[in-house]
Amino acid sequence: VKCCEVVNAMVKAELGKPLVLGDLDPGSSDSAAILWLHGFGDSPGGWAAGLQPFRTSVDAKWKWIHLCAPTFVQPCFGNRKFRAWGQFLTQERLRPGSTDYMDNDKEGAYASSVEAVLAELGELERSLPPNRLVIGGFSQGAAIALECALRYPKALAGCIVLAGWARPPVHELLAAAKGKQEISTPFLLCHGESDDMVDVSCAEAAKDMLLESGANVQFHKYPGIQHESCPELLTAVMEFMCNSLHLQIPENVKWENGSDSDSENALVYVSRSRLEPLQNAQGDLGNESIVELLDPAGLAETEILVPAVLQPEQLLSMPPAEAIKVIAEAVGDSTGPEITVKEWRDMHCLCSEASEEAEEEKLSNDDDDSDAEPQEDGQSGQAAESEACSEPPEKRSRREGADGADD
Repeated sequence: VKCCEVVNAMVKAELGKPLVLGDLDPGSSDSAAILWLHGFGDSPGGWAAGLQPFRTSVDAKWKWIHLCAPTFVQPCFGNRKFRAWGQFLTQERLRPGSTDYMDNDKEGAYASSVEAVLAELGELERSLPPNRLVIGGFSQGAAIALECALRYPKALAGCIVLAGWARPPVHELLAAAKGKQEISTPFLLCHGESDDMVDVSCAEAAKDMLLESGANVQFHKYPGIQHESCPELLTAVMEFMCNSLHLQIPENVKWENGSDSDSENALVYVSRSRLEPLQNAQGDLGNESIVELLDPAGLAETEILVPAVLQPEQLLSMPPAEAIKVIAEAVGDSTGPEITVKEWRDMHCLCSEASEEAEEEKLSNDDDDSDAEPQEDGQSGQAAESEACSEPPEKRSRREGADGADD
């Protein structure tokens, strides 16, 4: 299991620009780093916003690196490109034995992503010991996080797998580890019992394989939860991170609106060149000024944008002058990397494309379903589900994603 070697990939994963929040304190034993991988078609901002209540409650110097997936063509969507950690061959529900569950990664997309993420872990280890590093992810990102935790040559503080699954290379790694007591990294697996994209049986199978290989595993299922998160899941993530990193668990952390899938928090990119005149404006400001400030679409491609976690709907309900103050404070507190408008557009367009594709597929499938003959349970029904492309791509991501990104 302790092996960094990854099968040679036919395609090369080029990660997008990560979102980095917080920083390390080299002189503090409490310093740690969290490496987080979003889901298919999503961007780093969704989970950064969703985890903000916990992140801002941590009384320690933690660095949060929300990686941005590379882009790969997706065979199940006519070879169109999406931000992803690998390729989906079908749109059927992923379950043990299904096409994507057993995918041998012929093009090497998953393998190249694993290689890129392992390199990120190695870079972090130059600043921190591995027992101060946590890796985690959601859905497709969780599948990559699980494999990376097992391939990394040293034990990590922890690995978090949310609505994920174990890919074939993980099956091989865990089979080889049986009876050897080699796996020291602890694992947290969380999954919604009503997940309609990655069946909960995937998590149960991964849990069983990890336990049989001697790993320390925490496993939680959530009744009624689909391919998304919920306050109970987020609390489990918080407690696991704090316990793994030997930090006191913060009290009274409030997850927005009861479920992060409905959270008002969003990662917004703001132009200082637009913000500063509004801060100095004399006279009344209108809501249109706030709307324009929160939408960089009309700016030149070379304009620099600063990331800030905000609540756009709440801002629009405030007096504009007060909203400007809130935005200015958030921009001033930002520690995330600045990006250009061109980088923002590239990220936004890919995520929007996933969302638009989802709506087209949904409308098409609704029409098809109205004329379709009922299918019996069993293999024929699963084949029909795949051919109908009934599951939209945005449901494969965390449903709160920034810029409307869902997966």
